[in-house]
Amino acid sequence: MQLFEIEDQVKTLTEQLSCAQAEVTIKDALIKQHIKVAEEAVSR
Repeated sequence: MQLFEIEDQVKTLTEQLSCAQAEVTIKDALIKQHIKVAEEAVSR
């Protein structure tokens, strides 16, 4: 494997990791929102 191929793979993996991190952040916010709604429903 040549250096440019490795650099290209690193770039691709970095982009994939960034997308995965963004998805986790969005899902975490959604979970927190669901927890808040559930807590409000239980307290009524």
